[in-house]
Amino acid sequence: MDPLAPQILSNLDRDGTLGMGYLGAVVSSLIYGITCIQTFQYYRSPKGQGDPTYIRAFVGSSCPSLRHS
Repeated sequence: MDPLAPQILSNLDRDGTLGMGYLGAVVSSLIYGITCIQTFQYYRSPKGQGDPTYIRAFVGSSCPSLRHS
C-alpha cells in the first residue's frame, strides 16, 4: 500500500457522504436488477410472445443491458 494512503484517507471528509453514496449505489443496483428480471420474464412469457413488435421494442428499451449489447 502507498505510504501516503493513510495520510490522504485521514484528511478525507466522510461526514455522511460515503454512507449515502453507498446506499444510493445499493438501491440503484436493486432497481436495475428488478428491471432486468422483469424484462427477461416478459420475453419468456406467453403474453410477451404474442404482443406486437412495437410493444416488445418498448419493453426492451427499458432494460439498459439490452440497449448496449
